Amino acid sequence: MKHKPQNRNLLIHPKDIEASKIGSLISKTNLSLRKILEDNWPKELNGRIDKNISQFLETPKISWKDISNCWENTYKEEKRSSQKLHFFYAKIFYLSAKIQNEDGNTEKAFLYISHAAYLTGFIHGYQHYINEKTLRTKRSSGGGNGKISKISKIRTQFSLLLKNPPPDGWGTETETIEAIYTSKDFTSFISEIEAEKTVKNLKEFITEELIHDKTNQAVYKSLRKK
Repeated sequence: MKHKPQNRNLLIHPKDIEASKIGSLISKTNLSLRKILEDNWPKELNGRIDKNISQFLETPKISWKDISNCWENTYKEEKRSSQKLHFFYAKIFYLSAKIQNEDGNTEKAFLYISHAAYLTGFIHGYQHYINEKTLRTKRSSGGGNGKISKISKIRTQFSLLLKNPPPDGWGTETETIEAIYTSKDFTSFISEIEAEKTVKNLKEFITEELIHDKTNQAVYKSLRKK
């Protein structure tokens, strides 16, 4: 005689789905908070910081000193770190959600873990903003330093060319400026270091270097046509 298959495991009660969903959210939030802790405060132990923060689960008024004392090591960060503040409260809501879920209070657990997830998202967003700001600053600094370096190279090349006049010496200042400006050696050098856009008006730049730089002026006068 064949037994009819039992269908008691084929049907899922809405409460089972609810419990499964909240359990998954709590687990994901926990992993996310662990990663934030590891990235920002690597010397801290997750279990230890959970224990330190847990003592404030029933404390409505929490001072900054209370928050900062939950960290057992010192880090280079702003005095009242936004990340630390939001992390602390994300942990408060995560730990509260965990307790409520274990007690079967699914609605409260969902409310708490939703807020924990929101605060965690803020931390990720803030970190992204800081990373982008740092990257832009580095790029800006690098670009500025690169430009200064190229200008320095152009000045050096100009001085070298000035020390190598035509066989009969340099002519007038205007002629000398034009000769160096149109020199193949000079234009090739500018192209080689990719400095075509570094100086807006190259001829004016050469003029300033020749006339107003005392060293260049002395070299020019010593190598003029007699």
